Amino acid sequence: MTDLHHQHAISARYLVSYDWPVTADTQQILTRLKSIVTQLGNVELLVSADVHGKEKSVTTDFLKIKDLSTVHGVETISEHGAATGLGGLFYTYNKVLDMAVLSIAIPNHQLRPGLMESFIGALHEVDGIGYTIAFDATLGKRALYYALGITFGEVRTHYERMLAQEVGRFFFQRTRKDRGDRAYNLDKIRHVYPVNVLNRIQKQGMQAITELDERRFTRLDDDRYLLVLDYAEVLGIREKSVGSDFLI
Repeated sequence: MTDLHHQHAISARYLVSYDWPVTADTQQILTRLKSIVTQLGNVELLVSADVHGKEKSVTTDFLKIKDLSTVHGVETISEHGAATGLGGLFYTYNKVLDMAVLSIAIPNHQLRPGLMESFIGALHEVDGIGYTIAFDATLGKRALYYALGITFGEVRTHYERMLAQEVGRFFFQRTRKDRGDRAYNLDKIRHVYPVNVLNRIQKQGMQAITELDERRFTRLDDDRYLLVLDYAEVLGIREKSVGSDFLI
């Protein structure tokens, strides 16, 4: 995914999931991902796929890869995804660090209410889902880098410095060798977003700050809850959580 989208200021909602349960099978996850991509209307999604057994990545149609267990990385390279419902797709699993990331960018998501929730449900059906957020940003590498916890470009303002520090703290957690030591898999959150998938302890922490009613949390399983917020709520909760040790 390049920055042509950024030049044209195409806005999208990024759904980003980290470290799904170790029992989840790669083949099943990518099969679900295929069904999501198909639902968006992309029948010929070109991707650069890192396939096990190959000396280098190959460019191929993601929907035509039959043995998905050989795939450990997928990233969109086409600039035409936005026209058919998908602004960007990024998936990677690092076996050495036991670190997984999935990012799906959907332009004009507001025209399809409930879409993100349905994606979360589809991914959760595989074998559970890890810590997951969704945020709105202009399509391009800058947003993907934020999702990955990587700073982008030169820091010029006080706000950019604060954002870079937050991104750096998250990247440190995301790359800890033992996934059980990563704060977002325990009792902390990266920040408050329009869409949040939290574990039980994170849910309790969120309730302590916000006093949100129990009914606002959709139970996915015994340890995962979905919380969807509007912009006013996100801003209000972020203000309340400034300086809180609940944030990474």
